[in-house]
Amino acid sequence: MTRLPEQGTLRRLDLGESVSVLGKGEARYWTESDGDVWLADSLPELITGTGDHKLSPGALAAFADRRGGIWLTPFTGVHRLTFGHRLEFAPRGPEVTRWLRPEANLDRRTSLREVAALLREVIEAEVAAALGPDVSASVAMSGGLDSTLVAAIAAEGVSDPNRLTAYCAVPSPPPPPERIPRGRIADEWPLAEAVGEYTGIATVRLANLDRVDWLDSVDSFHARHFRSLPAQSNYWWLAAMEEAAMAAGHRIILTGQSGNATLSGGPPHAAPPLLADGSWAAGGLRARSLDAIRRLRAGAGAGGGGSWPSPVRPGLPVSMPDHVLAMDPWLRWCLADPPTGGRGPWTGADVTWVDPLGTASVITAAMSLPTGVWHRRRRGVDRALARDLAADLLPAAVGGNQLRGQQGTDMPWLLLEHAEHYLAAIDRVCQSPTARTFLDTEALAASGVLLRAGYAEAHVWQQVYLNAIAVGLFADWWDRTE
Repeated sequence: MTRLPEQGTLRRLDLGESVSVLGKGEARYWTESDGDVWLADSLPELITGTGDHKLSPGALAAFADRRGGIWLTPFTGVHRLTFGHRLEFAPRGPEVTRWLRPEANLDRRTSLREVAALLREVIEAEVAAALGPDVSASVAMSGGLDSTLVAAIAAEGVSDPNRLTAYCAVPSPPPPPERIPRGRIADEWPLAEAVGEYTGIATVRLANLDRVDWLDSVDSFHARHFRSLPAQSNYWWLAAMEEAAMAAGHRIILTGQSGNATLSGGPPHAAPPLLADGSWAAGGLRARSLDAIRRLRAGAGAGGGGSWPSPVRPGLPVSMPDHVLAMDPWLRWCLADPPTGGRGPWTGADVTWVDPLGTASVITAAMSLPTGVWHRRRRGVDRALARDLAADLLPAAVGGNQLRGQQGTDMPWLLLEHAEHYLAAIDRVCQSPTARTFLDTEALAASGVLLRAGYAEAHVWQQVYLNAIAVGLFADWWDRTE
């Protein structure tokens, strides 16, 4: 098949040479062949330039089961070098080590009164570096603390707020009220609108009124990235953000996506250790997630209950890189970056996503703060540090909001509206020889009944089968085009 690499970066490393990844969304890819180490800035370029590579059923199963996708590639013997790490071609072979070690220089003597000012100063510097003296930018602003904080700091740092336009995605139609868990909010537009009025930033509401669906773009995504499309439920607004930024003449999209780790992932809230297969340790977040899905299956099956088995075949071997397993859980969470970061990941547009809250300087500053910052709860309100940062930048309704946003709540409606397309996607996956190596195609085929029912049943399908179908579609694309 014809595959065209996007950039001319493929090269062979010299013995003793090393390369580093300095920021999120700037991953590099490498492989070893006949004693040589080859490196490229994109996975398609590395694959097309270094011979025949086979898909790994174990890695694909991990992607389908949402395990370790940030650190793995779908190909046997092909590796992803991620933020904060260095690859060296040493005499005994390629070695990956971590160059970003904020824990080696911790200084937790700063008083609690100073920490917000210290961290805010570092964030301001990163936002200023992203914008420069005259850059106009779009802001992906959900209405939560992190993205609104980035927007407000950006507004303070520019001479003309008209250089910034914030976009907030809202579900259309919204989910049934009984489907929104306690403590969650599906539509954050009122909060985002309040931030726009408070800061003077033009704020635009994005709604999926034309029913944009990721299935329409999935193969073009495969061709650009050589991997499955993540974030299927959020795809429409991620793509809409890139299109809106391009229409406004912006080449930068600011986002606060790392704030959930950097600003609230301190010692008491850190992610649990990883197991060798990329799953969470027993009793961690993954275990709780699986338990929630089990309850969901039991109570919302089509026709009045039912059991909806996992579509991922168990027991397929895959191992996380040793340097990932060795990381402190909080640091691992802070360094994790979306596999599709960087320029135009969702549509191929000439626009770059920038995450100031996930830079090396902000992570290092956050880890140097007193342990008490992460333990205290001010007047019963969590995320005290983020709220301190936002105190004079955001309206009280946002700074004091305790509801967590829940994205993708309109996905079940989209599934129902495009049920025939999803049933065709199931058939396509079930016919793929590679997909059958890591997916239970009988379970996938049987799940189609959920797409002919109501919101609750479609929600079950979204939770249990949607991501597996996305990975299966990539496998089918590879089968058809290899």
